[in-house]
Amino acid sequence: ADNIQDGLIIMENGNIIYANKRIAEITGYSIKELWAIKPIGIIAPEYRKKAEEHARAVEAHPEKSRSLQTCIVRKDGEQRFVYTRVSGVRHHDRFYNFIVFTDVTEHQAQEARIAESEQRFRMMADNIQDGLIIVEHDKIVFSNRRIKEITGYTTDEIAKKGIHGTLRTDDIQAIADSGIVPVTDKCRIEELFKKVRPDSPEPCEFKIWIRRKDGMRRYIHGKITAAEHGGITSFYITISDVTDFAEREKALRERIDALQDLLH
Repeated sequence: ADNIQDGLIIMENGNIIYANKRIAEITGYSIKELWAIKPIGIIAPEYRKKAEEHARAVEAHPEKSRSLQTCIVRKDGEQRFVYTRVSGVRHHDRFYNFIVFTDVTEHQAQEARIAESEQRFRMMADNIQDGLIIVEHDKIVFSNRRIKEITGYTTDEIAKKGIHGTLRTDDIQAIADSGIVPVTDKCRIEELFKKVRPDSPEPCEFKIWIRRKDGMRRYIHGKITAAEHGGITSFYITISDVTDFAEREKALRERIDALQDLLH
């Protein structure tokens, strides 16, 4: 018990009769000092009410194992997040509680850093001018605000429909015109993923006409890049709506063709 990574307190009829070395390291109190206090006394004030409710539930059903994530205040005033598991056993007229403490402060801090990083990413992604779709394991795991404006679909609809359902095109040849995918009846944007190598500096590009949810046709220019992390390959698809440019280019070509007809 003195060499496990978790803190351990054993209570007999509500009194501490044993605490291992690790619990002293986590709490900052010596084992002698722990004899004089109850575990609830080291819980941070804002977490104490919940801890007391937890303690009452343990008393009501002492044989039932329970767990609680809470915050303690060390002797030096530092707060530490701990995950506690409580189990109990009765022996004749005595009841024993075994309280195991795992210090999860660093894990909590890491989760907070990850959450903050994800929030910054979402703020950045939602404010860029291009649409952005992230695909992992053949599923859309993220789509930004701009992609919803381009396609007319909500976030849930985009996730449910997938790439082919979101970027609907009536013209299979249009995807093949990218010069990368051969013309087949199964020609889809997903086929482009096979041509993209993780961390390659050269993106895979395509230009196609799609239909929005409301049926309106839009001409888009897409770029696909990929990155691998932790064995997971993420595909990043950035999409620009170039419909106005395409329509102006089409009108210009029609005027040139008409002029050439007149000259001939």
